[in-house]
Amino acid sequence: MALTLREIESVGDLRSPELRSRANACGKALYTRHFVTVDGESEVAFVALELWSAAQHSLGSGNMRVPVAGQEKLLLQILRGISDANIPFEGLITLPRHLGFEERIKGSHHIFTKEGVEGILNLEPKRAKAKPYQVKQVRPVILKYKLAEKDNEQ
Repeated sequence: MALTLREIESVGDLRSPELRSRANACGKALYTRHFVTVDGESEVAFVALELWSAAQHSLGSGNMRVPVAGQEKLLLQILRGISDANIPFEGLITLPRHLGFEERIKGSHHIFTKEGVEGILNLEPKRAKAKPYQVKQVRPVILKYKLAEKDNEQ
């Protein structure tokens, strides 16, 4: 499956009625960027990323919004898939934690599991970087289970 991520400026850029409906329901806040994931000619997922800095950190209505601009930037870099060999390992193992995965460590392997997600993510560093093939394994899990969507944030 060759997935590509394309940023969209308006809901009108979406061809899929289902994704258009989801995008309309999401709205577009000042610090939100919208993307569509495409497999060949088919739109397969809609992703809305909220970019927050420490200055925008807030607590409200029981939901904690953590200043995670670095995590959002890393998530975007992973979803775009244009620099898999340049993902820092520490960032890659922080991302599943941020997305609600449980972690166990065995030697240099960081093994992540999450209820409702089939299989495991088994990550091991190559010096300070993540192994590119492991980044390629993380990307489809994020997209398949829609882990980047606002409703799934911890």
